[in-house]
Amino acid sequence: MVIKTIEDIYFLKHTKAHYSYLKAEIRDLKYRGVIRHLIVFALNRLEDGGIFEIVDEPHVSFSLKKGSIDFVQVKQEVFRVLKNRVEILDADNKKGLIRLKKLPQMQIVPEGFSFGIVFGGNDMDLLKSSVDSILAIDFPQGIPFEIIIAGPSAINEQELLQIWGHIAAIRYLPLDIPNNPRILICEKKNALFNDCRYSRVIISHTRIIYEPQFAKKLNDEIIEFATPEVRLLESNEKYLDFVLIPSYDDLVRKPTGPVIGYLNIDHNYLEYFASRVPCIDGGLNIFNKNLVVNAPYNPYVAWGEAEDFEMCARLYHEGVLIDYLPNITCYSQTNKTKIRFKELKKPLRAVYKFWLRNRR
Repeated sequence: MVIKTIEDIYFLKHTKAHYSYLKAEIRDLKYRGVIRHLIVFALNRLEDGGIFEIVDEPHVSFSLKKGSIDFVQVKQEVFRVLKNRVEILDADNKKGLIRLKKLPQMQIVPEGFSFGIVFGGNDMDLLKSSVDSILAIDFPQGIPFEIIIAGPSAINEQELLQIWGHIAAIRYLPLDIPNNPRILICEKKNALFNDCRYSRVIISHTRIIYEPQFAKKLNDEIIEFATPEVRLLESNEKYLDFVLIPSYDDLVRKPTGPVIGYLNIDHNYLEYFASRVPCIDGGLNIFNKNLVVNAPYNPYVAWGEAEDFEMCARLYHEGVLIDYLPNITCYSQTNKTKIRFKELKKPLRAVYKFWLRNRR
């Protein structure tokens, strides 16, 4: 198979076929911002020992020009993302050619689903609905799951677990974090991540509930770090999940302020990557623990300080694929923004047009 278009990348994402040879012609695609998706999806669709060729224009100059992407930049992205998952057969600057062989993938943790829920201690109704929705999931046969609830040590663990009849798959992780003057929620999320035993780690707030086909759909997805579609339970309106922003630099300049050009997207999300970078809301995060090995959250950044976007910027620069799973839908029981997206569309469009007119 030869990959030349964004449609080819979508095909690689969703096909169940595996190949002994794949070739990507990226002279045009590299300007669409989708090289990371291409190489990750291609690697996952290769058989062990399969060959992957990436064909670009030859290297021209180390004096990089604005608006151009030289072959050396392509090489940096490829090897930053794939790391030790491939054997390098060729990386020829004069030809603009990279030739790779897929190595057997290392499994650090066993296959399965680990749900880590951040519990504040007061939102018991939300917690019960969230856990109930996980217990109602139709899990693939033979694949284990677990539910870990991280909450205050003052909670009576036995009384809490009795709600679900002391099911072995559910356990409580007592954890007290300082809440004054800042809520260091990342400490709790890191503790949950470290406690998860299986490969698919799902960290969520109590407001999130899951569809019955969540696990089977997720099992078919290529995951490094991702989020599904999230909708408001009451209205079915699109809610906070995957967004695209102009630059991670905006987060440095305005870590707690609005991000200019915020764009909430849908199934055709790869069309927007040419001038934007991905961010995922902290309410629902999915990780492949065989690839994201260390606890990903920054313990020094608190809730309400764009801690989720800060994590996305770090993981992105480490070479992690940040992706969107629009074929999976979860629901938020609450609306923390208090503003509906329909009311936001017009002012956000005006801000985005202003940014387009004034960007350099």
